Amino acid sequence: MKALRFEEIGRLELVEVENPRIGPDQLLIRTGAATICTSDLHDLHGNPFGIDLPVILGHEGAGTVVEVGAAVTGFRIGDRIAAHPVHPCYQCPTCRAGMDHLCTEMGHFGLNLPGTFAEWFVVRADRARVIPNEVDFAVAALTEPVCVSLEAVRQANLQPGGSLLVISDGPFGVLMARLAGESGLDRVVLAGHHEYRMSFAPAALAIDIRGVPDPA
Repeated sequence: MKALRFEEIGRLELVEVENPRIGPDQLLIRTGAATICTSDLHDLHGNPFGIDLPVILGHEGAGTVVEVGAAVTGFRIGDRIAAHPVHPCYQCPTCRAGMDHLCTEMGHFGLNLPGTFAEWFVVRADRARVIPNEVDFAVAALTEPVCVSLEAVRQANLQPGGSLLVISDGPFGVLMARLAGESGLDRVVLAGHHEYRMSFAPAALAIDIRGVPDPA
């Protein structure tokens, strides 16, 4: 299969690699869409996490199930899924304490697991979610950043009739503003200075976009 592989700092190559094989608890996914996260760019240009190279990049993805592991239930060939990028071990002390999001042996697409920038990728079945047929793969691939943004909005404990200022029109800022706009607030203000990014925000409810000049 073809894949985009991180070879060395600053070098990403389209390569031909063996098709992945799945274990009994895994699914083989034909990639429908894989989105580029800023952290992918940081990895490529500086490798701040000290990734062992080479590795197939990409941690956001969605696609179609083409093979189901022998021990997997609840999935079938043809299912459309979105994949969670992290795979906790469920065995380390942190996982056993109920904090699997802090797993000390965490598997992560594009870091220590082959990523989604390939024709096929493998995901453990418990880290996949079936998506409706009407949801485009390009949208489903954004499940991880949307969930992160939704958790931030929930933790903000927003109250109907209130207001919110979101500083930054980066992808997460735009997502948080859109989600907050559905929370019954009287006003949501997104402060930013990237016209293209901010153009995604008006579809949300009650967003008042205030462009902030670039200080440069």
